[in-house]
Parts: sequence; structure tokens; C-alpha cells
Amino acid sequence: MGEADLVFTNGRVVTVDAAFSVASALAVRGDRIVAVGDGDSVRRWMGGGTRVVDLRGGTLLPGINDSHFHAFMFGYNAPPLRLDVGYPAVRSIADIAESVRAAAASAPPGEWIIGAGWDPGYLDECRADPSRQPTRQDLDAASPDNPVFLSDMSYHTAWVNSVALRRAGIGAATAAPPGAVIYRDEAGEPTGLLNEGAVDLVAAVLPPVTNQQRKRALLSAVSQVSALGVTSFTEPGIGPAGDAGVAGAAAWDVLRELAGAGQLAARVSVLLLPADTPASFEAFRAGLDHMAPMPAADPRMLNIIGVKILADGVPPQKTAWMSEEYAGGGFGALCVAGETDEERAAELRQMIIHAHAAGYQVGVHASGDRTIDTVVGAFADSLQAFPRPDPRHCVIHGDSITPASLATCAQMGFGINMNPTIKWTVADMIEEFLGPRRAARE
Repeated sequence: MGEADLVFTNGRVVTVDAAFSVASALAVRGDRIVAVGDGDSVRRWMGGGTRVVDLRGGTLLPGINDSHFHAFMFGYNAPPLRLDVGYPAVRSIADIAESVRAAAASAPPGEWIIGAGWDPGYLDECRADPSRQPTRQDLDAASPDNPVFLSDMSYHTAWVNSVALRRAGIGAATAAPPGAVIYRDEAGEPTGLLNEGAVDLVAAVLPPVTNQQRKRALLSAVSQVSALGVTSFTEPGIGPAGDAGVAGAAAWDVLRELAGAGQLAARVSVLLLPADTPASFEAFRAGLDHMAPMPAADPRMLNIIGVKILADGVPPQKTAWMSEEYAGGGFGALCVAGETDEERAAELRQMIIHAHAAGYQVGVHASGDRTIDTVVGAFADSLQAFPRPDPRHCVIHGDSITPASLATCAQMGFGINMNPTIKWTVADMIEEFLGPRRAARE
């Protein structure tokens, strides 16, 4: 039988088995739990080389699983690789401008200044005047010679300066992609704020991400969440459309290399993201059908479980597709190809049905109620057309899910991948863009 390397005793060991039983001791040998039970049943695994930890009545939990963690993007958009322009590191537009100024002062002329994390709900100027939004002029004085690209906390909006707009060829005559927004001033010139697919216009001219940067970003992210007890997660979107390049197709090779070398200190599941936004069904099908990454050596540590589809935006930017107007106007839209709502909904349904028929779990970013109803309806139709047990399809975010869609999910076993931290972060703004009645429901 052999002895255990590590034994925990005298505690509350939460097993999360079918009965949610609680034991008092646990034994580990190598990378396996070999015994869970009472002190006597585990004690027989102890030997001269066993390290024994007395929990003294404390609780031992299994590792936490994060079902939606953009690990590559998280690590890549944080120091030392990127500027931290999120709260509490910065508290105002002036603070961000000063951070950009300091970065530009030490950068060669023309080099990109890139950061992430800003949130208008935590910027003094925007809190004092809700109509005040960040502009390119705020960044131009701080960085007149270096292009600046700052993702907001949702990564659905970018704030750029005039140099970045020129690099990307964005001007008064530039049309935004379907479902995207290029914010403009009274003269029709871009203000420097871009939503959804418009962000990709600038992201396309950013410096290419190297695999060394990907490795550094991933290892940094895993290290940070491991310290919080997260031992497994789903990376929700690796492929041609993956997080402005950092989670592009090469990210799978980085994951495989680190997992194979025993350097990936987490179990990672992956959703493939096979087409850029706004995607057509044909582009999605071609991308998915041609994506065949080499499998990992140990699927227990690294595994492709499904497909990610980006269906709409997010409520704070008024880009989630709603059945009722936002405060101030607009319904948002699906961010897939098509000239009308009906055409875009049909394209989205085809993507979902195709991915289901191919045997994948399907996770769809859907925030608005019209989007969610469309997605859940497509899930149900997929399962009826191509029956299979427990496909585990899920609505990602699901902010404004309707009672009807909620009931369908419960009846048919579809999941809703909620993000409570996002809810907490936007709570102070939600009434502003949804109005008091819907905000109360949210």
C-alpha cells in the first residue's frame, strides 16, 4: 500500500461528494488523494516519512474551480506587462493620465502604452458628472507621441488617444462594425472611446504577442489565483478571436508546453473561440471545422471541453441586446454578422446548432434579455434535433435573463455562468443605464 506523503487530521474535510459528506482526515500520496475518512481509517497511511498536519478543528476545502477565468488576459493586462489603471491603483482620469505620462516618458517615441482596468464608476470626474466620459484629449497631453490603448474593466471598451486612432485609421468617416460603437463628439470626430468590435480596429494594429509573453502572463495569473485557493478553471475562449491576440491559437501550444513540463499548477479546461467578431455562421463553421489542436498529454490537467460564441455586449456600455430601450435610448444589438436583428439572430442560432451537432459544449456570452432568449431557444432546438445526454450548454453572464429562459434552463439542464463580482462592480451604475424598475430586478 505504501505510506502517504501528507496527512491532515482533526479537522472538517469537506468532500463535496454526492452526499456532501464531511470527514475528519485526509491522506495524500504524490498528486493523489488516497484516503478520506475518520482518523483511524487515515492513520494506517502514516509512516516515518509522512508529514502530518493537525487542523485543530479547522476546515479543509477542495480546490476552488473558476468556471470563467481569462487567465492569459488577466496576466497580460497586469503589471509588470501592462499598466494597472483600475481602482484602487487609480481613482480619477487625472490619475490615469499621470500613469500614462510616466510610462510614455520612459518609452521610445512611437511605442505603445497599454493598460487595463479603468471603470467610470470609480473615476472621480465621472462620478461627479455622469455625462463626463474619458476622451482622447485626456490622454493626448500625457502621451503626444506614443499610441495609448487602455481596456476598461469589462474588456468590451477601449479608451485610446489620437495617435492610436491615426494608427488604426479611425476618423470621422470610419463606420463601426455591426453591434459596435465608435463614440463621437458634436463634430463627428471619434472621442477615443470604442465599444465591442470597434475595439478590434485598434487591437489589430497592436504589437503581436509573443509566446514568451503568453507564458509569463499565464504563469503570473495561475500563481495569483492559486494563492486564493483556485486550483482549476475554464479559459473561456482560445482561438483566432481570443482576447486581442494574447489568447490566440498559439495560447493552446503554450498551455500544452507548460502542462507537459509540469509547470501548470492548475487543471485547465478550454473553450475554443473560432471566429472574429462580428462572425458570420460560415466564418464560424469554417473556423471551428479547421481547429484541431494537438491534444494535451494528460487530459486531466488540460482539456478542450467546448466552444465559446460572443453574441452581444454588456449592459454598462448599452451593447447587450435588450427588448426594452436603455435609459437614454437604444436597444443594443447582437455582435454577429447580419444587416437586421432577424438576420443576426438566425446566424447565431446556426452557430449554436452546428457546434452542438459537432459534439461540443457551447458557452455563449449573452447579457441582454433578447440575446438570452435567442440563445436558450437555440440550445433547446439543438438538443431536440440532435439528442445527447447532458450537453452542459451555458449562458455566460446572463445578466437580464427572463423568467421563461430561466425555466427552460432549469427544465433542460442548461447552465448560467454568472459573475457576481461584475454585478457588484456595476451596481452603482445599473440604474443609470437600465432605469429604476429594471435595476431593481437585476
